[in-house]
Amino acid sequence: MSISTLRKPSNGRHIVPLWFKDILHAIIYSDCVQAYTAIHAIALFLGAETHDRRILALHAHGLNHTQIAARLKVSRYSIIRAMNRLLK
Repeated sequence: MSISTLRKPSNGRHIVPLWFKDILHAIIYSDCVQAYTAIHAIALFLGAETHDRRILALHAHGLNHTQIAARLKVSRYSIIRAMNRLLK
């Protein structure tokens, strides 16, 4: 998928990528597994590394830094560094 699919085409209609529709559907219907998968796909699309994608998905799932660190068996500091890296 290219960035051009996110731009408004000349006919005036927006082309909405399928993964974006999946995210909206997952959020509306509270399907946690589908939302987790969709967030992974977005992070991959944006170029995040595997570890960062997991952190982003768990954070979006509602876990805080301490819970994410416990789930991934890493230090809380590494989670904070990864979140800062993702936000840049």
